[in-house]
Amino acid sequence: MKKSRTKGASGEREAADLIRSITGTKLRRTPLSGGMEFKGDVQTLEDGIVRDHHIEIKRVEALNLPKAWRQACDDCPPSKTAIVMHRRNNTEWMVTVRAADYWGYLAELEELRSLKVAA
Repeated sequence: MKKSRTKGASGEREAADLIRSITGTKLRRTPLSGGMEFKGDVQTLEDGIVRDHHIEIKRVEALNLPKAWRQACDDCPPSKTAIVMHRRNNTEWMVTVRAADYWGYLAELEELRSLKVAA
């Protein structure tokens, strides 16, 4: 049990480092104290793209994705988007998100690109 907790904590730090390196957002692992309002595995320390998301991180060999997704959705406040970030040993990180959210992000990105070209 201690080994899996250590691996989970290591995975959370690793995922936070990856998100930070891509977005520049300052993140930290969520403290494991009971009674907290925030239940995600990482939380942002500043405004930015990550603040609007509830990120559940799973660093396991045999991921039960439906169970992880239910956990993310159950813990996710209505104002945020649920995300499961996951990977197995010796593989890259993957992200699971609702299709509507994913396509919405792409549409927003395309709109921003067209605004930059028009300017």
